Amino acid sequence: MAKMDKDALKKNQFWIGLGVFCVLWLVAVVLVKTMGSGQAKADYLASEKSIKDTRNPKNDSFLTPWNNHRDKFKAHKDKIWQQAWDLQQGIYVWPDPMVKQGIVPRYVGDSFTRVRGADGKGDVTEDVNNRSRYKTDWYKEQFPPAEPLETWVAPVEFQGGFFAVFPMQTWQASNAPTQEEVWLAQEDYWVPASCS
Repeated sequence: MAKMDKDALKKNQFWIGLGVFCVLWLVAVVLVKTMGSGQAKADYLASEKSIKDTRNPKNDSFLTPWNNHRDKFKAHKDKIWQQAWDLQQGIYVWPDPMVKQGIVPRYVGDSFTRVRGADGKGDVTEDVNNRSRYKTDWYKEQFPPAEPLETWVAPVEFQGGFFAVFPMQTWQASNAPTQEEVWLAQEDYWVPASCS
């Protein structure tokens, strides 16, 4: 019997390990290819496809209850907002010259123009001109002389005078007020006027 040379084994240890690995790998590939059936693979692919198909549940049947809830909530919200508007409708009175010319903005972002689109925007030049007219003419026309009002509420007196209760807005001389500034000035007029 031949004796193994330990030094030769140590020197060729890598090549021996590589050979054993290749043989085992070849055996494993043959076993995998020859064992099992194609049915298992078909079952796996069918299962995988059914899982991928159900990953997005947002289809028509998913959205229908949410849309119904949204519509119900929106209808109730619109009803409540309409009731609130009906209670406050008399407060929101724009100066008469504006109303006669058809310049009545409904919301803060609306242009001060006769004609507005669905987004509330109108001609920019007309908007700026009307806001300038509001500052110089229309705003001041809402404030009657203080004396008749003070006599109407007698014996009650405005503490600090009429303009302490109804302060007038001071404007920048060179610029037209912004839409927000007009609304804020008008609200400062509406609130005390509605309480008196």
